[in-house]
Amino acid sequence: EVYNTSGNYNAVFKNSGQATLEIQGGENSSARIRLIPDEGDDVNNADHFQLIHETSNNFELQRYVVGSGWEWKWKLDSSNNVHQTGNLTVGGTATYIQFNKGSTRHAYIQSYQNKLYVSNDNASDIFFRTQNSDNLILYHGGTLFSNKGGDLGTSASRWSTIYGSA
Repeated sequence: EVYNTSGNYNAVFKNSGQATLEIQGGENSSARIRLIPDEGDDVNNADHFQLIHETSNNFELQRYVVGSGWEWKWKLDSSNNVHQTGNLTVGGTATYIQFNKGSTRHAYIQSYQNKLYVSNDNASDIFFRTQNSDNLILYHGGTLFSNKGGDLGTSASRWSTIYGSA
């Protein structure tokens, strides 16, 4: 049922079971839904968005950018990897990013009570990498190890006190 109320067009799908809206692209063509608010007259303000399922099997949220055209901002690729441009903000009461293998949590990064936690739930080591190389390793037993044999600080920026036992 499609109807117009005071200039608003509404589509309502009702039945006693599942309702489906299907948008099917032609042969070798994508399927998309465009969302354009405010009469669509603010192209310079880039208020045009679209959901698109490409023939490459990527699913994207795209925004219209003046001078560039449609650019993806969020993408689920055909290998089930999520990509995003811009910042990702995680909010709520349990603010963390969790890394799972199947349904089992393996590690997480959490901001809680003004502290940042990096946790590996499987009693494994935490590796700090730069340029595809393991530079610093925090072993699960508490040992901090440098794979590069580097210094702890510099002559201009030293650690004031290092405690240990003999």
